Amino acid sequence: MPGNGLAKKIKKQDQKTPQKEAQEPKRNQSKRNTTILGRNEN
Repeated sequence: MPGNGLAKKIKKQDQKTPQKEAQEPKRNQSKRNTTILGRNEN
């Protein structure tokens, strides 16, 4: 059942992503927002 294997991988990724976001400092998020806004303004 390859489908089950893919589903398990996706679940593992979903569990890891929120942890990475929590570990990242808020400064990185603000930088991302400013760059996106800067691109839109330019």
